[in-house]
Amino acid sequence: MRRRDSTKMTIRIATIAMSLVIVTIAAGYVTAGDEKNLLVDGLYLGDRIHLQNLTVWPVHSKNAFSEVSADLITLADAQEQGKAEVRETGAGGNMVNNADIGGTVGELVIENKGKKPILVLAGTLLKGGKQDRQVGQDFVIPPEKTVPVAAFCVEHGRWTATRKGKTTKGKFKVTKSLATGKVRGSGQYKDNQQEVWNEVAGENKKAGVATDTGTLMATMENSGPKAMKRREKIQARLFEVFGKLGKGANKPVGLAYAVDGEVREVRVFTHPRIFQRFAETLFCAVAVEADLAWLDAKARKKKIHSTPTAARKVVDLVKGAAKISAKKVRTRAGSVNKLRKGKDVWNSDCFENEKQTRPATRSFMKAF
Repeated sequence: MRRRDSTKMTIRIATIAMSLVIVTIAAGYVTAGDEKNLLVDGLYLGDRIHLQNLTVWPVHSKNAFSEVSADLITLADAQEQGKAEVRETGAGGNMVNNADIGGTVGELVIENKGKKPILVLAGTLLKGGKQDRQVGQDFVIPPEKTVPVAAFCVEHGRWTATRKGKTTKGKFKVTKSLATGKVRGSGQYKDNQQEVWNEVAGENKKAGVATDTGTLMATMENSGPKAMKRREKIQARLFEVFGKLGKGANKPVGLAYAVDGEVREVRVFTHPRIFQRFAETLFCAVAVEADLAWLDAKARKKKIHSTPTAARKVVDLVKGAAKISAKKVRTRAGSVNKLRKGKDVWNSDCFENEKQTRPATRSFMKAF
């Protein structure tokens, strides 16, 4: 009789233990098996997604989410809603022709007409004005404020308010895409316009596109039907996987990705809803980088990389950044960035203002 009671007790204990494990996983906490995927500050990697030369991981957080930060919206969404305008420095809100637009290559103006703060990511591509640009830094635009922002030209051969035969009136269309890592890093971390142009030319060459003005948008939008199909396939798969994760209890706050076995970037936000708003933009960036690497390998007659990348490489990249001293930089929009520039990694933590203790977004990039 005692033996049976002992057996029942053992089963009950095992059942309770199993229930605790299930509850722990459902709550989103890191289990013992996930320790190798721990990053920093409660962030950790989920299960990888592998697509030929591309490996992607969802990034989760053990931290409680800030509802205040959940109000942040994207620049593209704000513009679509008529609540944001991006223009050359001399282009007023009521410009009707190309006269007296002015303009400065390294600076633009963004007006937030809405009542919510706008989070803008470095590398955001802007079409129009006197030349296509990329945004220079991560920053937040407060509600109902007009701010100057750092920018870099990604269209070497144009300085006119006419684009493809149509007047731009000195204004820009915000795209849901980011410049590739090499182009973005040359501006954001190296602050070097000439190197940005060099990298744009290199990416256009990989894509096999040529334009009169040398704009990076040619690579982003006109890389041929086969390339676009590859990119669409990648984006569809990411939407599928992250869409399912976004409906669960443990929603992702960002992603990490590697191309050809090398980690390119880890991007996270303070709230899953912000990540969801930027998902299309980030998936586009991931797909373009993977496709350009595929095209480059084909052009060089090299075998397409097909081995999944180890999660340890992501962990090493992120933890490597923590060893570098941070430099506080105030953006022209008034936000505060903490930048780390090392030999192998670049890191940017963007805070809405001096009072914020948790960054609105964080990026860990491979240093090119």
